[in-house]
Parts: sequence; C-alpha cells; structure tokens
Amino acid sequence: MWLLFLNSDGTVKEHRKISSTEGNFAGPLDDGDRFCRVASLGDLDGDGVTDLAVGATRDDDGAANAGAVWILLLNSNGTVKGHQKISATEGGFTGSLDVNDYFGWSGAFIGDPNGDGRAEMAVGALWDDDGGTDCGAVWILFLDGVVMTAVPGGMQSRFTLYQNVPNPFNPSTMIRFDLPQAGEVELTIYDMAGRRVRTLVQETRAAGSHEVFWHGTDDRGLRVATGVYLYRLRAGSYEEKKWMTLLK
Repeated sequence: MWLLFLNSDGTVKEHRKISSTEGNFAGPLDDGDRFCRVASLGDLDGDGVTDLAVGATRDDDGAANAGAVWILLLNSNGTVKGHQKISATEGGFTGSLDVNDYFGWSGAFIGDPNGDGRAEMAVGALWDDDGGTDCGAVWILFLDGVVMTAVPGGMQSRFTLYQNVPNPFNPSTMIRFDLPQAGEVELTIYDMAGRRVRTLVQETRAAGSHEVFWHGTDDRGLRVATGVYLYRLRAGSYEEKKWMTLLK
C-alpha cells in the first residue's frame, strides 16, 4: 500500500510505502495475501491522524483465501504505529469465514450507529456462498479492541476544534474537540444560509478529548442535502468554526 502526500495541483509531494518490510508495519504477511484494499476509518485513537483498514483478501486464517482486514493506526508521517488483524482466528471476530470468501475485498467507515463511542465499519466478502455460489456478503463490525479513546481529563491545555474526518463524507463523519476544563458545551451545524441544521451537543462535558458523530441528518432526523456545512463549537468564551462537505 502506498500513501501519497499531494500538492495542491494533484502531483505527489511525498510518498510512503507500507508493506511487510517497509513503513514500520510489523504484521506478518504471507505469500499471496494480497494486502492492498484500503478504507479510511477516521481518527480511531484520537491523535489527529486518520487511520486505515486494509484488506488482505487471500489471507488463509481459518481457511484458504478466507481473507482478513488489518486496522492500521498511523503516525503523521504515514508510518504505522500500531495494528490489529481481524480474521477468522484473530481480533475477536466470531463470524464464519470459509474457503475463498475474500473477506476484506471492500471496506467502509460507517460512523457510530450504536452510539458507543467506537468506530464501526462494513467489510465485504466478495465470494461468500450464503444462498448460492459466490453470492457475496457484507459484515458489519462493531469495533472494540481498537477504540476512539478519550484523553483523560485535565491533559488538554487549551480549547481545540479539529477538522472533521472523513471530509468530504457520506454518510457519517466524526468531529473531535478538546476541552481544558469541564463546562457547558454547544456543538451546532449550520447550512450555507446560516440556518441551524442540527445541534449535536448542548450539555456539560468533562475536560479532555471528545468525539461526536454526525450522520447527515437534521434535528428532525431527516437526511440533509449534499453541500457545504459549517460546524461551530462554543465552550464558555471560546468559539471556533470549521467547514465540512457532505457528498451523496
């Protein structure tokens, strides 16, 4: 897998390769694993760097070509600082993967639909045989071993509102903010005309790092249109705004 750091005109400014011998990746890859199918997972560990899921469709854990997904926690320079493998035998996955399922063929970050503060993802198994030969399947993974950890209270030195990830997004995105002290917090989304779309947070929050998901709906629960939206954080006298883009 290659990470490309781009210039504004689309040319490559810098690159980083992640493989069994490069990029500080310590996970074992075997002949024919086909480690290369990439999906963004947002910032799982709260360090401000987007992390990745990479499918290895011909990994042989449990059965020949059953497939696997590697969760990669990245440093800002693109190297790997931690990893977790999910397969028929690793990562706490208890689903049944059979010969030639190709689990990891595709993947997508789907936000936090169950509201437990942990990222969820969908993983495709291209040649799963449920219902017939090679019908295919999608697994929804509610992640636990890799979580979006909150920084303990008191460790943040200043108010900070981060850029949402992913951005652009569809259907969900994560907004992270830091609080140096406990207090009333309001996190609100507005459209380009300045109309309030959704109030995500309006409550007292403890000091530390916090993550909130927006699933692209308004205060009535209705899906909003494709476009650019502003999100604003207010905490005491602190106020900051950033822009994000919803694509459908």
